[in-house]
Amino acid sequence: MIRGLLLLIALWPIVFVAASASAESRIRLFASSLAQGKFAELRCKERGGTQESKNGESKNGAGSASRRSEQANPIDVNETIEANAINAANETNETNETYETNETRAGEEEGDASAPNYLPTRFARVASAIRGARELVPESFVFDTGGLVAPDGLMRHAVRRDPAGVASIIRELGYRALALGEDDLKNELEGVIQLAEALRREGIPWVASNLVCKEPAAALCDALVTASDGVPIFREGGNRVAFISLASPTIRSHLPLELAEALVFQSIEETLQRAVGEAREKDVDMIVAVIDDGMGAEGFGRTLSLAAKLPEAARPDLLMSARGGTEVLFARPINESPAVFAAPPSGVTQLDVRRLESGELDFRARRLAPEKELNPKLASLLDEVSASICDAASDALEGARLAAPFDREDLLRLSARITLERSGADFAILERASVRKDFAPIRKTHLSEADLELAIEIDAPLLIASVKGNFLKALIRSEAARDAFFMDGLEHRYPGKAYERISLYVPMNIDDEGVYRVVTTRAIAERSGLLPALPPNEKWQPLGARLRSVTIEYLSEQGEGDPRLRIREPSSVFEWYGRATADVNFGGTVVRNPSDYTESQLTREDSLTLGITSQADFGGINDNLHYENRFDLRYRLIRNQTERTEGDDLISLLSRLRFHGAYTRRPRVYIPEPFVELYLESEFTRADTRDFHHFLARPSLGAISRLLDPLTLSFRAGFETELLDPNRSVDPGLGLRLDMTNLELLKERDNRLILRGFVDYFLSSVRGEGRHTLRATADVAYTLGKRVSIGLQLVVYGRKDFSEEFGVGTNATAFLRGAFYGRRR
Repeated sequence: MIRGLLLLIALWPIVFVAASASAESRIRLFASSLAQGKFAELRCKERGGTQESKNGESKNGAGSASRRSEQANPIDVNETIEANAINAANETNETNETYETNETRAGEEEGDASAPNYLPTRFARVASAIRGARELVPESFVFDTGGLVAPDGLMRHAVRRDPAGVASIIRELGYRALALGEDDLKNELEGVIQLAEALRREGIPWVASNLVCKEPAAALCDALVTASDGVPIFREGGNRVAFISLASPTIRSHLPLELAEALVFQSIEETLQRAVGEAREKDVDMIVAVIDDGMGAEGFGRTLSLAAKLPEAARPDLLMSARGGTEVLFARPINESPAVFAAPPSGVTQLDVRRLESGELDFRARRLAPEKELNPKLASLLDEVSASICDAASDALEGARLAAPFDREDLLRLSARITLERSGADFAILERASVRKDFAPIRKTHLSEADLELAIEIDAPLLIASVKGNFLKALIRSEAARDAFFMDGLEHRYPGKAYERISLYVPMNIDDEGVYRVVTTRAIAERSGLLPALPPNEKWQPLGARLRSVTIEYLSEQGEGDPRLRIREPSSVFEWYGRATADVNFGGTVVRNPSDYTESQLTREDSLTLGITSQADFGGINDNLHYENRFDLRYRLIRNQTERTEGDDLISLLSRLRFHGAYTRRPRVYIPEPFVELYLESEFTRADTRDFHHFLARPSLGAISRLLDPLTLSFRAGFETELLDPNRSVDPGLGLRLDMTNLELLKERDNRLILRGFVDYFLSSVRGEGRHTLRATADVAYTLGKRVSIGLQLVVYGRKDFSEEFGVGTNATAFLRGAFYGRRR
């Protein structure tokens, strides 16, 4: 008995450990996130060497059906999904050591004609390491958090030609399930459906647990595992794992409107609670939920907030933020469970999970290190697809021959202008991310369809709307918008100054009330949060075109020369504009005093005052010419019982053609703008002091210098004559004119205090004697809204003949003014 007792004491630690181990369950999880990354970069070889083009991939890439591994049975998500049998007998793993390096087989063979046409990324090496790490722990579950076949990688283009081959590679890498993410829906819907069907045949569900589809997108839900299919369950060793994938409706923003409306994403919170309850009823050991609700810390924060408010019965064991790994690997909510994890961008998180005897979960999370060598089947796929793309890149589009280096900015500008030409819009807003940062043509001499497929990764649907000028002003003043968007032609000068100038293609300040047709992508219009509000009753309307498609279509058309030189320059198109203001003054006095009272208010005569003032500016402008006209009309009549007196009487028109091309290309104060002009001046009523009607004509030519953008000084030489004077003469002369255009003195919301006016001096020789003429107007207006203002106008007219005294007349008028502005291109 004593010997037995001693033996029991000696074996007690072993018995205890075994008992503890039997009370615990363990599983290793691998969660990947491509997160706008890629599997490889393209590297096409030229004759006699190589040419690197840091591009993505082309629709011409193809996988090989010979790469397909043995297919599993189709998925029945209402039954337990047994793990796929993986035959690793022929696989070797000579070392468990991994290398954190970007050195590649292709890089080592730089300059070698046998080198491949691609450079594998770190993600490709990390993905290649999953299978080896998984085999160390049989109870492992590998899943992607969304975007594994994103629209920026060789893999995306392989899907178009051989979705079954791509599905086979995904299975080869060890994946058991994929979550549907925003980057996946950036692909063509047909390709997504074909890949989902191929994955299903491989036994890999592509899950969107809160998605319901309507026509014309019903085929997508048939291929995916969606809300109507229930929760897929996997058996990994002794563990049964439920996998849930949830996404925000915002992931639809890259789809055409009719398709986006057919994809209904149910509430993330409600669907999660329902799915967790369903999984618990099936007595699973582990519930994993992936949520795609934004990028980076913002997306992770939303997922963490959701975790904190879930009732205990509705909490999954593990919650993943699909694209939240830019700053955080994992965190716990205030109630400690469920823990929230994220995979690093273009990386894999390895989670070792242990369920303790108490029922609590213990986690260990770390990043998976890359493998030194690529998975052979993945390398074969990349090699075949990249070679196909490089072959296709030799075929130039009909209208895409290049005469000079071509970079990302060139493609953004070209795409924007093609979009303008095809849509008839005035302005295009594109995401800078629409074209890859590292874009360069595969061949230096031309653009191919492969180039555009690689560079413009998302074939974004285009929308159009009419906006006011204040929309464009608010847009360019936003630093966040300037960083995120490519806004060709919209320029901002002197920000924050009283003479701030914002122009679109032509050197003329945008008017708040001008109407502009703006085209942009659906993603920008619906979810960027950076666009100002549209005018009331205005909505973004589908254009029926997509960004990459219209660019390829234009460049596929026969055309001579470089497309950058061939496409119409927006600044060369005339913009026609018209601005008119009018105010009316009316007053009167009526007296009835039969008793002859002596109070001053009753001894006045009946009188009537009627006045009208109107101004109009109209013309056309492009980057070389400005045809401008200024029309002024002033008339005021004062009439009593005995006489009628004119307080003001003037009609004038200044018409000028200005050549400002040199200044536009190099805006310096010392670069003049030549012009020719005609000034006409007349009156409604002939003055009693003359026997002819006043009708002055003054043609001249000269040059304008811009002192500040709203302030110009012009010098002119010409002659003036009274056209209706029987004894008219032609009097040569010289003059100068100072113009102030809409100087904004104060601004408070929509109310502004604006100063405008001019001083015009002309010295003419009248039969050998000099005559000095001064005309000046100052106008100060305070806007009370979009079309109404109050203010004061001061008009001065002065004249001095050779031997006479200086005569001057002034006219000051307070006004309530209505205004109108219109424009078109």
